[in-house]
Amino acid sequence: DQGEMKVATAQDGGSVALPAGFPTDVFLPEQRTVSSAMDMGGMQAVNIATSAALAQVSADVEKTMQAQGWKREMSMQTGADSSTLVYSKDKRQAVYQLMKAEDGGTQLAVRTGGEG
Repeated sequence: DQGEMKVATAQDGGSVALPAGFPTDVFLPEQRTVSSAMDMGGMQAVNIATSAALAQVSADVEKTMQAQGWKREMSMQTGADSSTLVYSKDKRQAVYQLMKAEDGGTQLAVRTGGEG
């Protein structure tokens, strides 16, 4: 089943469900719209929009992931409006790419799965 890829995308500002089995210990904002979700051979990815500001989302990611036992491997600021955070736990990895949205909220791309 390694080669099977499932992709769901939202239409007209709607939200799609998270991939089945998406890890409960990977932080996602409570107020969110999931614009796309992908499950491919043990790697899952979601694209999310939230009304929370980038700095708040970044702080929430950091606080919650560390509380869940994840270790931050990398934090990279790319300009004032985007950042990347990488965490690892038990041979798994979670990568957050955060970008300030035009409406003042935040766009997140979250990937998780085994360390490749």
